[in-house]
Amino acid sequence: DRYELVKSSCGHEACDALHGWPFTMRERPAWVVGNPPFNEAEAHVRMALDTAQVGVAFLLRLAFLEGAKRRAFWTQHPAASVHVLVSRPSFTGGATDSAAYGFFVWRRNHVAPTALYHLDWKA
Repeated sequence: DRYELVKSSCGHEACDALHGWPFTMRERPAWVVGNPPFNEAEAHVRMALDTAQVGVAFLLRLAFLEGAKRRAFWTQHPAASVHVLVSRPSFTGGATDSAAYGFFVWRRNHVAPTALYHLDWKA
């Protein structure tokens, strides 16, 4: 299989995916993969789900699973799997983040219950 990565940039300027993808909808990617800001994560996931042909995989805080306001989202868009990181990542190259993270994976037309895995990214 051949995989292509699409940069989320517009020319030489960075662009926000919420304000336009760097490709036309005729060129929709098979997968959208990212690590959006937590306060905009749901909006990014929704846009990615509308765009990706096969699936979406985002690195998110596990707190994305929480919240009464997000209940409707989870009812409409259950993840195919959540891969909990057993070691907290460092985004600065130093100490680890204070939050727990996981890779959330959605697949188009997924109907089974969400599978839960543990992933040791240091191994």
